[in-house]
Amino acid sequence: MNNYNLVDTGINRKSEPYILIEDTGVGMSITNAAEDVIRDLYGYLDIKGKHIYYTDTDGQTDELLHDNNGNFIDFKFGNEL
Repeated sequence: MNNYNLVDTGINRKSEPYILIEDTGVGMSITNAAEDVIRDLYGYLDIKGKHIYYTDTDGQTDELLHDNNGNFIDFKFGNEL
């Protein structure tokens, strides 16, 4: 997929592991392709137990909730790392 870039991985303020991606503004947005983005990340990264945050083209950072098996569940809006 080319609608996002991997920006960072690390530990957030709550001492929880995370992955941060950003929307490139090319093709479908992360918001509109959330299922595909989670499936894609699951294919090449260990996302189990990790929060997946994304920054959209407006600079807003939100979270993609997932089931640890490559399936998107929902959004959690208004998050800070």
